[in-house]
Amino acid sequence: ESQKEIIQNSLKKQNNLIIVTEILPLEKFYPAEDYHQNYFENNSTQPYFAFVISLKIKKFEDSC
Repeated sequence: ESQKEIIQNSLKKQNNLIIVTEILPLEKFYPAEDYHQNYFENNSTQPYFAFVISLKIKKFEDSC
């Protein structure tokens, strides 16, 4: 419930955007393999992450 509230509050802050998102309870969870854990943090120097993803993350964080 606390995660749901956080998500709903975050979506409300994005009032200039049309966001089509359905928030549902998690029914099954499959943990990723160890090499996928913290993938961005462990591979942030890869060109795609450095030039594309990091900018998107910064833009998102600035909007919150």
